[in-house]
Amino acid sequence: MIRLIILTLLFAPNLVFAQAIDLPDSSGDAKQFISDDFSIIPPCLRTATAAQSAGISCISESIFFYTSLLLLLIAVGTFVYFLYGAFLYTSAFGDENKIKSAKNIIKFALIGMFIAIFSRFLVNLLIDGLNVTGLN
Repeated sequence: MIRLIILTLLFAPNLVFAQAIDLPDSSGDAKQFISDDFSIIPPCLRTATAAQSAGISCISESIFFYTSLLLLLIAVGTFVYFLYGAFLYTSAFGDENKIKSAKNIIKFALIGMFIAIFSRFLVNLLIDGLNVTGLN
């Protein structure tokens, strides 16, 4: 019981006091904080004229865009999986089977995070090695 209380206090949220910021205009439009570039469509295909005039560079830009999006989703998924394993480990209460299962989940989540980070590094290395221009 004391272990549960200590773990609860360790993972309890801390109070955070928000600070006021000055908005660029008085309208208070929340959309200004969302990037206009956020879309599931690559920039070279967002408008009809851009799609019609897209060349071979649009293919490489689309590949980079979708691999970046996929790697982001994988990283978020492995982080959630890691948190799930941590929760199972915390709530195992000495049961050896649950602890072993939780350790396996944490181990595989860390391996998944490593693969996602390494994949991003590999994509950037290929882009630099092939001298692809116009990508972020």
